[in-house]
Amino acid sequence: MQARRRPAESETVVTDSAVARGPNVGGWQLRERLGRGGSARVWRAVDGTGCVAALKIPNAHAADSLRYEHALLAALRHANVVATFGLVFSRDRAALVLEYLPGGDFVSLAGAPPQRWLPALRGVWAALREMHANGYAHCDVKARNVLFADDDSPRLIDFATARPLDALLRRSIATAACTPAGASTHGRSADCFAFAALAYELVTGRPPYGATGARWHGEEPEPVSTTARTAPLLGLVQLSAHVLRAGGRVHEGLSVFADDIESALEAYC
Repeated sequence: MQARRRPAESETVVTDSAVARGPNVGGWQLRERLGRGGSARVWRAVDGTGCVAALKIPNAHAADSLRYEHALLAALRHANVVATFGLVFSRDRAALVLEYLPGGDFVSLAGAPPQRWLPALRGVWAALREMHANGYAHCDVKARNVLFADDDSPRLIDFATARPLDALLRRSIATAACTPAGASTHGRSADCFAFAALAYELVTGRPPYGATGARWHGEEPEPVSTTARTAPLLGLVQLSAHVLRAGGRVHEGLSVFADDIESALEAYC
């Protein structure tokens, strides 16, 4: 569902001195807080014509990160990537106007019948492939960063941490939904690892490295037993375990998942 008409230019700027201090942000009335992260809050908002959007309002002095995120989203314009409709500004804050996605996230679908999540998983894969084709990695793929529109189509969200595809990321310990453990990894590998973790969790109903999701160097993903439910998905989950063991560093990149995703879709959808 489009929240409002796309701006004709790559960036829409509306000045409003009350953005950071009141319920009206650049012509958008804040109605409900949808989420809160370490660097921003997201609100459901309505404009004067009744159009609905999600407003991402960062903590103080983070306007540059919103400009970066808006520019990247405006360049991508993919069916499975959240749409941006512009930036609004106050004297000391900015907000990013995004497509409103009321259908929930991927978290509740872990372990659900594959008919419910396989098409959406392919959509996430397609969005990441498009990002990589344009030279960028998402670097924060996880179940909570996949939301559904009101027609149940998926959108990848939260591009604040996106980096050039071969950017070097340094993290000592990483969650299964983020990047592999170790001194460093590249954005391409981080996305492959995270997508494998997401697929593994959807098939099995549990994260590959236990409830905390933390992966220590050399740790194996938890074993998967073949059941009537997982048998047609065995290729996908075994491939995901292989990519996890490799820390996401596979020569084919995300293309390695293509055949197994299509095979699973043929079996269930």
